[in-house]
Amino acid sequence: MLSSVRYIHNKGIIHRDLKLENFLFSNMDNNSELKMIDFGLSKHFTFGEVHHDAVGTPYTVAPEVIRGNYDERCDVWAIGVITYLLLSGEPPFGGCGGPETLIQVRDNILRGAFEFEPADVWEDVSQEAKDFIKSLLVVDPVERPTARQAKESEWLKMWSKKENGGRVSSINPNVVKALVGFKEYSDMRKLLCEVLSFTLLPEQIQDLRREFEKYDQEGTGEITLSTLKKVLIGNASTGSLGGLSEDEVEDIFNAMRVRKGETSIHWHDFIAAGLSQCQVDDRNLRLAFERLDPQRNGFITFDNVSESVQSASDSSLLCAHDFLYSGFDGERNV
Repeated sequence: MLSSVRYIHNKGIIHRDLKLENFLFSNMDNNSELKMIDFGLSKHFTFGEVHHDAVGTPYTVAPEVIRGNYDERCDVWAIGVITYLLLSGEPPFGGCGGPETLIQVRDNILRGAFEFEPADVWEDVSQEAKDFIKSLLVVDPVERPTARQAKESEWLKMWSKKENGGRVSSINPNVVKALVGFKEYSDMRKLLCEVLSFTLLPEQIQDLRREFEKYDQEGTGEITLSTLKKVLIGNASTGSLGGLSEDEVEDIFNAMRVRKGETSIHWHDFIAAGLSQCQVDDRNLRLAFERLDPQRNGFITFDNVSESVQSASDSSLLCAHDFLYSGFDGERNV
């Protein structure tokens, strides 16, 4: 949950209505990913910007939202409320079907008045978990951690170590080979791989998603060059691939940035580069073709391809031009 909050905040989006109901599992599997939903009250923001409109749900709304003077840290408060609810079955301030009136709930929130009660429910909950909740449910938002800071809590680190068994997850050598091979692709082929990446179903990319999380060590939803070097140089040398030099990793990084104006690798860039590890079927090919043929003409024009790489490098456009003109007798469509 915090990872998703941190991600949208990095993208300049404040949710403003986080609650337990707005997090859903994508499927029924035990290791299913959790997704944030319902952006109906969300809003773009710039850091330091203050908002005044009244929004939110009574049991998770932050005190500064009630006062009408808030920023993105209201989402962090909501995560504190949700954590309390998950560990006890009840919200800390009421307002979720309990006996409290809305006025009482509002007063509790404004005062930050909550207890870890009843004792029999909380006696088996660690002090680290309680400290985590306390840190998020601080009435003064200036004293409240950001989503990034909250992710560094001792409690979450403890659980991360337990899930990994105290071991650092090794990267999949087949995915590394796919990334190495991707840098040899033409710009046009890279573009087509990226288009295909948007057509894949969750079950087709679940292994790559887990692999992406190993590379995204900061939990930002993006991979920087320094992080890629750390992961590939530190891990590839211990596997069957042998060592990778810094120059080779930089080549891989530059190849994965289909749109050269970007300074980091995004999720779909990674999927495009690792596409050989996915089971692509006819449905994916049809949907990819339709993305490049939005007018449903039954063919792809040079203009269609140009529009899809409008922020890409000039070399990408040149390769698109070469692709459409070579082998097709000068026709401007495929």
